[in-house]
Amino acid sequence: MRVTAKVTTIRGSAFLIEVDLVPSHETDAARVLQAMLREGVWHAERTFYPYHSIYKVEVVSLA
Repeated sequence: MRVTAKVTTIRGSAFLIEVDLVPSHETDAARVLQAMLREGVWHAERTFYPYHSIYKVEVVSLA
């Protein structure tokens, strides 16, 4: 799975990671992100583009 991620902001104990997914890998990556969301560790916002999607994932807990 190819996922490109970068930390875009850091504030306090939270930081925002922007995850860029290409369609061929999106299903597996989305499954991983959804599992993280279910655990309550992440907050994610998804933006669709013609050839890829961006997930902005805020890490709110590392425990």
